Amino acid sequence: MINFDYTDKKGKETNRTVWVMSPASDKVLCIDLTEFDEDERKEYARILEELKTSYMESIREVGLGTNFRQFFKDKMTNEELIGM
Repeated sequence: MINFDYTDKKGKETNRTVWVMSPASDKVLCIDLTEFDEDERKEYARILEELKTSYMESIREVGLGTNFRQFFKDKMTNEELIGM
């Protein structure tokens, strides 16, 4: 988890504590299916969509469904790693 101060586009400042799913980056987090043929890709994509749906349903079930956020890295200050 990290804690940071955040200034949004309107200039509003807030303090945030977040569990990071994917660190701020210029990269795309993905599962590479290049090595598989078209039929295998379709099957893996179907399975991955099912897993994503199950994951999202589980997030909603515990009450966190509306807590997904994205923050611009350049608008984060005083970033601090905090333990769990």
